[in-house]
Amino acid sequence: MDVSLTYDPIENFDLLLSALSQKDARAWNWLVTRFRDRLRPFLWKRTGSYPKNAILSREQFMEEVIEETLLQFFQIFQTGSFYDYSKLEATVVTIAGYKLKEGFARLRKEQRTYFMEADALSVLKEKQTTTTVTKEEVEAVYTIKKELNQLELAEKELLMRYFNGEELQDIAEDLNISAAACRKRKQRIVEKLRARVAKLFIFLALTPFLLIF
Repeated sequence: MDVSLTYDPIENFDLLLSALSQKDARAWNWLVTRFRDRLRPFLWKRTGSYPKNAILSREQFMEEVIEETLLQFFQIFQTGSFYDYSKLEATVVTIAGYKLKEGFARLRKEQRTYFMEADALSVLKEKQTTTTVTKEEVEAVYTIKKELNQLELAEKELLMRYFNGEELQDIAEDLNISAAACRKRKQRIVEKLRARVAKLFIFLALTPFLLIF
């Protein structure tokens, strides 16, 4: 896609600002492309210690941070005051720094949840082959299965695909949304279940089995 403009947007910042304020698609495409080129090396340098066992790849994580940064910038732009291009770029870099910290915090939380769920599933499989499942576990499965039935069909299908090991990127493509939007949608569904069955949340590792009935 050609994102060039008929004028120098940095030298003619007033023209760029006016076009952005009028939501001119060409101006926004130019700005987003330039921001992405600026943010990629910035984020790459600051994700050097990215965990190898993370659920998302380093590139996927960076892309998610960029998408969240651009969304936040667009919201700030509606009410902000900008006098030159350097302030625009400084603003987006500052936002990216905050989004990066939030992303790492979320990543650590999800890794803990992921391993907790994996451990729970491992224990369950062992119980199925060596011992009898307890009454409490049966009740937990029944409760979560009941709550799953309260979800909308699209929500239930998304969870089934995710907990069966499908990549969020693949699910997102089928839903015609971005990977970041798909991930947030999945998080909202899980949080909805967490709120309903907080003490039984660990049993969400059973989701692939509970959805097949």
